[in-house]
Amino acid sequence: MSGKVDDYKASSEKVEIIEVRMRNAAREDTVGLELLQTLRGRAWNAVENIDINTIADEKGWQTVVLRLDNVFKYDAQT
Repeated sequence: MSGKVDDYKASSEKVEIIEVRMRNAAREDTVGLELLQTLRGRAWNAVENIDINTIADEKGWQTVVLRLDNVFKYDAQT
């Protein structure tokens, strides 16, 4: 995700897919880390100060998504 609004919308849907896939594989703790690796630009800047241990937690991906929502959800282009 580059930090553009269109990328944000597409990435939000992909996060849900990754989360379900990893939950089914009993690897939900890797979702946040996989998500983190896809972020670029404004999106990365929004989450770079979140503690990596928080992101690596089973529900850590939700912390990342919440932060991205706070930055992009009400963007003028959405």
